[in-house]
Parts: sequence; C-alpha cells; structure tokens
Amino acid sequence: MELTDIRTLKKIFRFTLTALLFFGAVSCSTKKNTLVTRGYHNLTSHYNIYFNAWDSYLVGIKKVQTSFKDDYNTLLPLFPSSTREGARMVLSDMDKTVKKCSKVIGTHSITAKPKIKRTNRTDKQKEFYRQNEFVKWVDDAFLLMGKAYYLKHDFMPATENFEYILRQFPDGGLTDEASLWLARTHLGLKRYPESQQVLNRLQGTPGFSKKLIPELNAVYGDWYLSQGDIPSAIPYLEKAAADYPEKVQRTRICYVLAQLYEKSGNAEIASVWFEKVNEMNPPYDMAFNARINRARLYQGGEQAAAAIRKELMKMLRDEKNIDYLDQVYFALAEIDMKEGNVEPAILNYKKSVWSNTTNATQKAMSYLALAKHYYDSNEFIPAGAYYDSCGQSLPDTYPDYKAVISFGEDVTLLAENLRIAIREDSLQEIAKMPEDEREKLIASRMAEAQRIEEELKSKQEEEKLNMQSGRGGMMGGMGGQSNLQRAGTRPGSAGQEFDPGNPVGMTDPTMGATSSWYFYNPAAASFGMSEFIKLWGRR
Repeated sequence: MELTDIRTLKKIFRFTLTALLFFGAVSCSTKKNTLVTRGYHNLTSHYNIYFNAWDSYLVGIKKVQTSFKDDYNTLLPLFPSSTREGARMVLSDMDKTVKKCSKVIGTHSITAKPKIKRTNRTDKQKEFYRQNEFVKWVDDAFLLMGKAYYLKHDFMPATENFEYILRQFPDGGLTDEASLWLARTHLGLKRYPESQQVLNRLQGTPGFSKKLIPELNAVYGDWYLSQGDIPSAIPYLEKAAADYPEKVQRTRICYVLAQLYEKSGNAEIASVWFEKVNEMNPPYDMAFNARINRARLYQGGEQAAAAIRKELMKMLRDEKNIDYLDQVYFALAEIDMKEGNVEPAILNYKKSVWSNTTNATQKAMSYLALAKHYYDSNEFIPAGAYYDSCGQSLPDTYPDYKAVISFGEDVTLLAENLRIAIREDSLQEIAKMPEDEREKLIASRMAEAQRIEEELKSKQEEEKLNMQSGRGGMMGGMGGQSNLQRAGTRPGSAGQEFDPGNPVGMTDPTMGATSSWYFYNPAAASFGMSEFIKLWGRR
C-alpha cells in the first residue's frame, strides 16, 4: 500500500471517529438545548423516524383509495377513511404511524430552555425562548399521530392530541389543521355541538389557511349530512368540489352532490353532476354507476330516450359489464316505467334479478320494484312473494330498511291468507264434484306436474350447456346476442314466455294454472326459503 493511501485512510478514520463521538455526545442530550443538539434532533427526527411514520400513513390512505368498496345503491360516504371498513383497512398502517410518531416525541423532543443572555434580548430571541418545544418536527408528530388515531377510530386519544397541539403550539402553524381534525373527531364521536362550534370558529378566523378552505367546506358539508340536512350541505360541498386539491376526493364529492340533488328531487342538476364525474375519469365502477344514473334520471323525450337506450344496450354488450348487467336492466326497466310500458318494465326488472351476480342490494331493489308494482295493482299474492324475496337480499344498511321489511311482512301475511282462502275455495269446489270427475282432475294435475318436472330438467340441461359456452351463457360471444336478450322470446312451460325472474322456466307468481304445485309456485318456494334461512342461515 502506498504512503498516500495510508494517509487517506488515517484521515477517514479520524473523521469517522470524530463524527461518532460527536453524534454519540448529542444523541441522548435532549435535556440540553444548544444549536448542536437542536440541529441533530431536527435532522434525525425528520429524515429517519418521522419520514417512516409519514410513509406508513400514506400507505394506509392509498389502501383505502384503491380498495374501499362503495355501495352505489346508497349515499356514498364523503370520507371513506372515516368509515368502519376504512378503519379496519388502515389499522396496521396507522399503528405503525402512531409508534413512529411516539418515538419522535419520546426520543427527540427538547423542552429545556436554551441559555440566552438575560439582558438586551431582541424580540425574536424572546419569542424563541417562549417556545414550548424546540424541535420543529415534534408538533408535526403530534398532529400526524392524532390523524392516525382518528383514522383507526380511536377517537379519544385523537382528541387529546389535537387539543394538546392547540394548547402547546399556538404559534406553530398547525392550529388550523389540528382544529379541522378536531372537528372531524367530535363528529366521529357524535358530539355535534362541539364539532359545529369548532367549525364556526374556523369559518370566522380571518387568517385561516387558504389551502385548507376546501377541506373545511367538505367537513362542514359532512356535518350537515350527519344531521340529515341535505339543503344546507349542498352549498358547502359545491364549494369544496370547485377547489379541492386532491382529484380522488374531488371526484367523490361530485358524485355525492349528484346523489344529494337526486334525493332532493332535482333530477336535471343531478344528471349534470353525474356527467361531471364521468369527465373526471374516475375508477370504472364509479364511472359505470354515474352513466347508469344519468340514464335513469332522464326527463323524457323520444330522442333522449332513444339515445339513452342505445347507450344502455351498448353497455349490455360490453363484456367488462358482466357483473353490472343487473343494474343496466334495472335502468331499462325504470325508463320503461316512465314511458308507461309496464310489461317490458316487468320483464327488465326480472332480467335484472336473473343477471345478478354479487350485488345483493341491487337484487333486493329489483325485487322491491316488482313488489311495489304488484301491490299498487292490487295483486297481493305476487306482491307478497316479491316482498319476501326482497327481505332475503336487502342489507340492513339500506335506507328505510325497517320500514321496507315491516311493510313486506304485512303484505306477505296478507298474501298467505289469500292463498289459504283460494285453496279452501278450490278444495270445496273439488269436494262438490262427482267422484269420477274428481279422480280425472287429480290424474290430470299429476300428469301436468310430471310434465313440468320433465320440462324443468330439460331447461336445466339447456342452461347448463349455455353456461359452458359463450362466457357462461351471459354474453353470446363478442358482440353476440346474450341469453338475457333472448330471454323474453324463449318458450317457457305450457308455451308461455320464458320468465327471467324464474330462470328455469317456472311460472310467474301471478298464480297461473301450474302455480298451485308447491315447487313451481315462487310465492310458496320463497316462503320456504325464508323459513330455511331463519332455521339454518345462508348456505
């Protein structure tokens, strides 16, 4: 080894040793407040621990944005990360964030006052001396830890963190953001007066951070939604939608606004907001539902109806929509109803039921639409059957769930009593028959039942073959006609139309000739299914 190399190694060794001694001396010196200790703890807290805490926080937020499953049949949550499902998704990431932030505070906080001459101190020196914390990343750690607690629905420590920031760091530049999150935390705890008080204070603060104004408006809108006050929520959400910096959240606010206008009975403005959502290039499921809702909300006119039907039929042919066909058929049924085309509407509602794959709420809504139609038509037996089917699919989170279930139970009971009365009348009529006629009738009914059973097996085999070809028979190849599109013209039992609401060819619950046989009577079968679920649960 040459002499110059040895000298270089010695220099590196001296420098490394000096650095190790220096950092070793200051690393545990949070009780001393000097320029060196402050510099060291600011550097290591930021680029080591706080950086990792922030990274874990962002991972959790991204996880909710990409994996949260919205129920588009209900009002979307304004902040998915504030929901229970969102809290479950980010729990591990937020635990890491809390742990890292606690380490920043525990190992790098300097609260000891620096040594400054007591005489001739400048105003800047006095202000510096009055600080409660001399490592600038500590208050950030408190704020981030509070957010993490909030997102995992640990609201009490979240409240404590935000309030601590307001007390200890009033001039640290984080009070606006801490106050905003404090308002959200009160809202999570259902402390509505306390939340409103904080929001009102922020709204009246002259120097409130401009970059937080869109979020303030969004939280204010969320507060009004929690009170069920849609008219008051809308103006705040419109302001938030105009300026919200994050595109994902801005798109969601626009979608919620469309839903709120629809709930308010203003279909025209709702349609405009759904169109804005599509223009923002949202995820596919949101874009699809925005298109479906625009179609469903159209306000009449032959040209508009024709254009909408054309778009919906195009959506039926798109293989990406294999799990969304039920919604497309439901939208077509709604259009039919608006135009007074009752029979096509009923058929499309039934197609919606048949094409359902995973969306239990949509299935329930299709059943509910059929139930309401038959009830309004004073056809209580099929109405009861469809209400019963609706109750089996309807999630308990559905708006007016209890009212729908309660009314459905009443209609189902009425239908059952009507069936009993009809059966008793039929039995009495049969009892009055001469014995030879009675025997002929029984033989005829048994033959009919056997014929239907054989036809049922044939239909099942046909459907099985269809399911094995052309993407399960749902789409007849690329651009081909689907089985659903042919469903209305395929022959069913006894030469009747094939009924997609009863996909293997069973008769409709309008009590036709064959419906008295238990297994081909959807009303009776539906009742049996509900009793099975009560006893054994869903299998």
